[in-house]
Amino acid sequence: MSKSVNKVILMGYVGKEPKVETLKSKDKKTTLRLATTYVVTPKDGEPKQFTEWHNVVAWNSLADLVEQFKTKKGSRLYVEGRLKTESWADKKTGEQKSRTDIVASDIAFLGNKAEADASTHVEDNDAAVGQNTPDTPAHVADNNDAVVQNKDTTPDMACEW
Repeated sequence: MSKSVNKVILMGYVGKEPKVETLKSKDKKTTLRLATTYVVTPKDGEPKQFTEWHNVVAWNSLADLVEQFKTKKGSRLYVEGRLKTESWADKKTGEQKSRTDIVASDIAFLGNKAEADASTHVEDNDAAVGQNTPDTPAHVADNNDAVVQNKDTTPDMACEW
């Protein structure tokens, strides 16, 4: 069997209150929207900032920790996980739909937007790659912020939206 990689790393802000639910299978699931930003500077223009929204799903003990750390709109998170895309036919129209989620395997709780805006941080995302900045999990762990690794197996089944 050939090897492949499906790994996502994000750091951003929660856009609305996370949704926590316990499924019929007794698995606990937390879903949240995470916003990340990037800047594009055209050759002849002003830099423009864009926001990308990501669907993040945390299962079982990791879902519990998202709730325990009182994650809410504006919370700053570092998320590692994998992409999972699902497709289905709309029940009313028959139209094909799809959705891509990040299934979280690790989450670091980094505070909130107000705290981040008040601190000094690297403005250029490219400059932070490969450096031990305050935004990397290794530094966060030294800072007594929470770095959580999911030890559970995440259900790989059709989601109950």
